[in-house]
Amino acid sequence: MSSPSPALASFKAAADQLAINDAAPDWLNATRVNGWQRFAEMGVPGVRDERWKYTRLAALERQSFVLPNHGGALSKAVHAEEFSALPGLRMVFVDGCLDERSSRLAGKAGLRVRSLDNAIADNDAVVSELLGKIAQGPLHPFAALNTALLANGAVIDVEPHATIEEPVYLLFISSCAQVSLISNPRILLNIGANASVTVVEHHLAHDGAKNFVNVTTEGRIGEGARLEYCSVLDGVALDSHINGLHLEQAGDSHVIHNSVTLGGRMIRNDLHCRLLGPGSHIDMRGLYLAGDRQHVDNHTLVEHCAPHTSSAQDYKGVLHGRGRAVFNGKVLIHSGANGSEAHQSNGNLLLSEKAEIDTKPELEIYNDDVKCSHGATVGQLDKEALFYLRSRGIGEATARSMLTFAFAEALVQRIGLSDVRNRIEQRVIELLPESERIRSFV
Repeated sequence: MSSPSPALASFKAAADQLAINDAAPDWLNATRVNGWQRFAEMGVPGVRDERWKYTRLAALERQSFVLPNHGGALSKAVHAEEFSALPGLRMVFVDGCLDERSSRLAGKAGLRVRSLDNAIADNDAVVSELLGKIAQGPLHPFAALNTALLANGAVIDVEPHATIEEPVYLLFISSCAQVSLISNPRILLNIGANASVTVVEHHLAHDGAKNFVNVTTEGRIGEGARLEYCSVLDGVALDSHINGLHLEQAGDSHVIHNSVTLGGRMIRNDLHCRLLGPGSHIDMRGLYLAGDRQHVDNHTLVEHCAPHTSSAQDYKGVLHGRGRAVFNGKVLIHSGANGSEAHQSNGNLLLSEKAEIDTKPELEIYNDDVKCSHGATVGQLDKEALFYLRSRGIGEATARSMLTFAFAEALVQRIGLSDVRNRIEQRVIELLPESERIRSFV
């Protein structure tokens, strides 16, 4: 029998450490043990796993990781990258540990936001109702690992009929430590019937951080509720990130999900949504940039389980250098989902000969009374548009960057929060050649 990889051995050591050292309630220890058993059964996915065949985890498996003892110090550079102008509640986590001094947790009518460990200590009903109830099954081994190494996170509870005007901002910082760290934030969302809220999940890293951030979010969206969820990964060039968002939607609920990934050594974004009630809808939009041997993988699965449900997926990628990306968007329409509608679109811009994209939109339909479409495009910059800009006296490098920015901007402009939208717009410009020239045109 071969010995476990350094990563797997360190995961097991971390699980054992929690079992010995953590003064957790018995039910939580049992939940962790069950999570480890499920992860051990599934193992780290390999190339024979269809959902992971284009994303190899060999580099991750060669690393060893330890649990953080406490959050590291925040640098001024990291503070400069956050969405500092956002009003409302905010929780700041450093290496998975809550930084209360940087957080803003004053109460709002109809809204409770608290750390997961406080919610567990108080026997919060939201924890028992959601934890491990939505993110489960053989498709999600890293959700099982997150459960096995569960330490902290956020619980967002919105009362029925409450309209929360200001966003909830969750900021996760990955620090540059002497050893590589693994953090496992768990986010629980309970959105009551006919409630409305916006949540921003933002990941940043110190220069040189080489950690593994394994996030699992479970959300239950009540009947008629509205949720806008914005997930942003930025400045995580050397980190490995696996981000799982798992949602269940009741009838007539509406979710908008904006995913923005601005590079990263190994990024995997999983979104699994089950439309359980008639009239429920999810609108999924994704922008991903990859270069310099970066790898970004977006996997989505939307299950239409009830009549007259609808979903839309629009993902765009910009790849340069040796950047590589994967898009696998699957729609599963069950037999009872009469009158459902689903549309998928994936467009990719390759800016170099060595950039790669593996794209696979999928439809699995068990009902004849549906409207579905899917499509994927892979190409380079429009030569006629490039010629037009050149004929107006714009240099080739600037013209290329302008067209690339316009391609990405079509999705950025759909982000509802202006503070987030403007910051992402500036970050996209910064990542392109001739950035100062582009700013003069925008």
